[in-house]
Amino acid sequence: MNHSTSGGPGLKLRGMAASAIVVACGIAALSASPARAERLTVTVATCPDFIPFEYTDEETKEPAGFDIDLIKAVAEEGGFDVKIRSLPSDALIPAVADGTVDAAISAISITGERARKVDFTEPYYADAGLGIMVGDKLKDSVKTKDDLKGRKVCVQRATPGAAFASKIGKAEVMEFNSAPETYAALEKGVCDAVINEYPAHLYYMVTAEPEGMTLLPGRITSEQYGIAMSKSKPKVEEAIRAGLAKVRSNGHYEAVFRKWFSNAGR
Repeated sequence: MNHSTSGGPGLKLRGMAASAIVVACGIAALSASPARAERLTVTVATCPDFIPFEYTDEETKEPAGFDIDLIKAVAEEGGFDVKIRSLPSDALIPAVADGTVDAAISAISITGERARKVDFTEPYYADAGLGIMVGDKLKDSVKTKDDLKGRKVCVQRATPGAAFASKIGKAEVMEFNSAPETYAALEKGVCDAVINEYPAHLYYMVTAEPEGMTLLPGRITSEQYGIAMSKSKPKVEEAIRAGLAKVRSNGHYEAVFRKWFSNAGR
């Protein structure tokens, strides 16, 4: 009797076993392949009380403004997701420094003292600086900061304006939680002047058109705004810097700027 070796059940079993090994190896190879890296999520703090840079939209109840649109553009170009978290202005730098948040954008002036605690991007708004707004009754008698000596000056708490006003001799400095509160106080005659960021002054004058208030020409300081970043999170810093560079180079920054400042200037 001839025993055929071309298609017997023994070979079929051996073939099935070999196939099973190949399949099993394939599964093993697939499972051993590295998983796709998760998309970076960056938590960015802001204090939404400084129109037009950041404020709370009355309809959506979400943060809005130039800074908010800018950080979203930076995230889009930098390839990461952004989560906005609202904090008081005096808590922003400490929160970034201790890693509670990854970064902060809130018209934050770049200073040497702050740079010792956090890292900063290149300035994204380089023509800030403080300005003085006064009631019309004082527009002819107050021309410089020295003319504010002995007068009541309204400022927003924990801002460069507050720090500047504290150095004016014999001035009575009145601190408020938000910029709109300082303007309301000036309009009511509670104080004689408001010291605040010049772009915010200008935007308020153009959009609110208040009566009885005058913005003095020129800036009394020179300041630049930067995005504050945690020194202990290099991946976050790299992503933000790369995103900001792309936003500046591809015209996205100018589009955001025109949206908020086309009628108010820099």
